[in-house]
Amino acid sequence: VIAACGGDGTVHEVASGLRGSKIPLGIIPAGTGNDVARAHGLPAVGGVKQIVDILISGKDRLCGAFRVQGVPAPAVKNYPQATQNSKWDGEPDIEGRVVRWCFLETDCGVTSVISRSKLYNGKWIK
Repeated sequence: VIAACGGDGTVHEVASGLRGSKIPLGIIPAGTGNDVARAHGLPAVGGVKQIVDILISGKDRLCGAFRVQGVPAPAVKNYPQATQNSKWDGEPDIEGRVVRWCFLETDCGVTSVISRSKLYNGKWIK
């Protein structure tokens, strides 16, 4: 088991690295939304004993994935410019795009846009 400790972005990156392998991915929800963890019925942050029990004796599940090519979001305060990692994600078919894999809740970059927006817009989002 390889455990991803973080939010949806962290889980997606680790899942991308494990895609195609037989290594199970464990999730330790420590992000803001934790949509992937919630979709799999994992307890929210703070359920440490439950998470450990699930990592030790939980049930393996398969999760669908699909490949997305998109224009990388620009770098802004505390968010780096997206880069292409062909070793893990494969080569894009369109120049200037990056490849990402979306799993389960398939936010397809919506989370990225919202996270970047909350740096400058809408105090209610913070």
